Amino acid sequence: MTQIDLKINTLTKELNEKQLDVVNSIDGIYVVDAGAGTGKTTAITKRYEKILDVVGDPNRILLLTFTENAAENMRNKIIKECGNRYNINRLKNAPISTFHSFCNRLIKTEGLESPKFLGIDGVIQNPAVMEREIYEKQFFRRFFNNFREKNPQYIDIYKVIKSDDILDLIKKLCCKGIFPSRQGWFNNGEELLYGNLELYRKKKFDVLNKPIIGKKTITDSKLKKSFVTRFKEGHYLNSPNIDLFNDVQIPEEALELAFNDDRTLLTHFVHDVYFHYIEHCVKMNRINFDFMIMFAFILLYYNHELRRKKSFDYVMVDEFQDTNEIQFMMVLMLMKTSNLCAVGDWKQGIYAFRNATIDNIINFDEKLITYKQMLNNDYERITYDIKAIHREFDINYRSSQKILDFSEKSLTIPATKDDYIDENISEKITHLKSAFDLDDRTNIEFLLGKDRDDEQRIVLAKIQEIVNNDDYLIKEIKDDVYELRKPKYKDIAVLCRDRAFGLELQDQAIRLGIPANYDGGIELFKTEPALLVLAWLRLIVNSNNRRGWITILEKEGYNYPQINQIVNEGQYPDYLVNFIEELRKEEKDIVSLVGKIMKFHNLTGSYANAVVVNIQSLFDNMLISIPELINFIEENISAEETYEVDINLSDNAVTIQTIHGAKGLEYPIVIIANVNDRYFPSSQKERNNIIYHDLIGLRIKDEFGEKNGFKFKFDKWQTDLLTANLFSDYDEERRLLYVAITRAKQYLIFTANQKGSIFFQKMADGYDIVSDYDNQISVEIPEKQDIHDDLFIENYEKRGNVFAVHDLIKYRYFDDGKGREFGNDLHSFAYKIALGIDEKWDQPEAERIRQFIKSLNANELIPEIECSLPIGNNLIRGKIDLLAICDDSIEIIDYKSDTNDFNESEYIKQLSVYYHVIRGIYSEKPAICKIYYVCLDKIREIKPLSIEEIEALINH
Repeated sequence: MTQIDLKINTLTKELNEKQLDVVNSIDGIYVVDAGAGTGKTTAITKRYEKILDVVGDPNRILLLTFTENAAENMRNKIIKECGNRYNINRLKNAPISTFHSFCNRLIKTEGLESPKFLGIDGVIQNPAVMEREIYEKQFFRRFFNNFREKNPQYIDIYKVIKSDDILDLIKKLCCKGIFPSRQGWFNNGEELLYGNLELYRKKKFDVLNKPIIGKKTITDSKLKKSFVTRFKEGHYLNSPNIDLFNDVQIPEEALELAFNDDRTLLTHFVHDVYFHYIEHCVKMNRINFDFMIMFAFILLYYNHELRRKKSFDYVMVDEFQDTNEIQFMMVLMLMKTSNLCAVGDWKQGIYAFRNATIDNIINFDEKLITYKQMLNNDYERITYDIKAIHREFDINYRSSQKILDFSEKSLTIPATKDDYIDENISEKITHLKSAFDLDDRTNIEFLLGKDRDDEQRIVLAKIQEIVNNDDYLIKEIKDDVYELRKPKYKDIAVLCRDRAFGLELQDQAIRLGIPANYDGGIELFKTEPALLVLAWLRLIVNSNNRRGWITILEKEGYNYPQINQIVNEGQYPDYLVNFIEELRKEEKDIVSLVGKIMKFHNLTGSYANAVVVNIQSLFDNMLISIPELINFIEENISAEETYEVDINLSDNAVTIQTIHGAKGLEYPIVIIANVNDRYFPSSQKERNNIIYHDLIGLRIKDEFGEKNGFKFKFDKWQTDLLTANLFSDYDEERRLLYVAITRAKQYLIFTANQKGSIFFQKMADGYDIVSDYDNQISVEIPEKQDIHDDLFIENYEKRGNVFAVHDLIKYRYFDDGKGREFGNDLHSFAYKIALGIDEKWDQPEAERIRQFIKSLNANELIPEIECSLPIGNNLIRGKIDLLAICDDSIEIIDYKSDTNDFNESEYIKQLSVYYHVIRGIYSEKPAICKIYYVCLDKIREIKPLSIEEIEALINH
């Protein structure tokens, strides 16, 4: 092993000058810009030790962070350094924790009656915490369905929103400190819901509405260009009575009209659903993380004596860029005096999807003033001076100087050709200096594959090339001396923007014998134990469920021809039929039922145990039916939800993880993969139909109304105008790229396919792009086995986005018809008739359905088939109402309860997806698509769209 003598001021020996300044300056409000790898954790713990030596009592110091691992790491460092001077038990129990843990303890000890401050009767006593979003969505949907029945006055709003959109909005408002009370809104919440016209005009409208001055002509402003595109595609109930497009700018009058749109009903609706959801959570003794912080906040806000009792002489907050508004305000209420140290890095703010705001650190001084005014609105809660002192750490103890310089570029490149970038962004970046001299032991590379599979081959081949290669020697410091060693698998991390690419890559690596661990949990409900549970649950609900039988029979060892014959003839093995009946006896104890399934298949491993534990957690304090559990498992599969499972992993293995999962970590060699269009930067935009933004307040994108005698779902031009160019997450995509780059110590490699995304192209500027990479160590990914993928088996591998077929449909024409309940009853009746069940339904349409199904003269009828259509890297999921297998054709039937056919052009999209699925399975017979308008007793045969046309709909 080569050794190189080097005199170096290492982190383990002493702090640098700027760190020492922060450590020794314990009095005052300090905000520290601590860039990637600048030793902030060490500085924070050393500062804690300094304060502890001054005050002598750990209970006078509050240290907050965002992950349990970070809190535990800092606690252990403090115990190690201070355990010989202070009582270890007191240090173990010191207030060093996450925000959530701190608030949880506060509520348990002091917050029993905190709901009363919002006008809610009831108490919170050791509530179950809904940690997983997918659990809460299930919980909220049940609440929301009940809310709809009791509040018919909002029926027009129900027609244009989804329950998940409402839940997202509630959580966002909660993080901003906007809470409902029985009588109205907390503090100035209602005012905030209406936005700030002057601030919007100053920060957005005036900036984006400037004409673009070219060399020869003056062209339309960016705002007008964006709005014109939306206006042409939109369908509006009431267009503005002014000429919007006569000038190169949007007229001021249009801004006034749009901003002052009447939102009275909308705000009443949001108040009611928000308040009653909190009330429901209290009643059910279940809360989410956001409500946990909310209850702690209002407890401190209203209980002045408790606030004084629970405040601290010194407060420190790590990762301050990840705080939200309510957390910042809570910190101010927990301070006895002006002693705060907020440490963070705006360049690593990547959690906006969790409602964090980097404004808290970028505009720290301005926020201090605003929040103090809000908190002192009716009572002087903040009595101390709030003048802030700014410091920065600029010595990096992780990466080479080449990588550090390169990383700054990531914050200055566009994500699209029309992307707006702050022209002063470079001035806001603190330039970092590497503490290490890595000489020529650092490099940046760009590799380009032909397609997705070729890119994965290149990544794996590159890994094989790197391991034990003298060209990638790892430089480490031991006893103040540099040592060089050959790289191992564990020195390499592959970082991806999305989870799917990483999971695919791990699968390919395992097949090739390359040790690779996916760090980020496993898709538990795609494992065999979960799919078997799902199959049996489906059979409990419907003994003839094809998907259920196929999964079970395959597990029992039947081959595909046997399975096909059994399912088609309905002659199921007696021992399996008997087991279904046995399971039905356990319907009221589903956890016991799941246990019986595991025992039946002799499933006892980590995955099986994890499935039981997570289903058990779903049932805590909440009764769930079997159909709801089926829906829960299917949602987990569709959302690719991951769970941590305790399994043995290889010590010397490549780490594969998302960039979000890699934050705070470091590796000698980093490969940033899948830097391709739609993936990085991500093309996903604000999809929710009901939104909130500080500048424009509460808005809804669609409205329900009547025009020319018909009832429609219309776009709202007001929202289209105000949100044009408002919701751009590209700044966060750039910060995510910065985080990925700064995980690397010495070697950084980008991979993409075809031409790569604009990120790949811009970052590669000035570097050679290798598009014919052919490592001498041949790594050929073997062809996948030709397995018959029946459309009823959920064994696909998702590579891109998953769409519901209804995502392609844009309903424009509505009539009240006979209501949603009628439509559900119609489909349920048709389903049973197709199965041969003699069902009764007291509606004139009943006989029509019977006659229609009889007229098909089908050899086999298969109702309600869930199916998936892969297109490119995406997947479209849907449910076929009825598949009729006839002598010379396959008929695809979709029932409609509409009393007109005005939406038919949209329904064609739906049937087209089903057509291409069926053509892939039953290629020997022609497929025919039919819409049966039951209320009209009209059958319409339609011509399906091509695959290319469907793909264009997805991309659009």
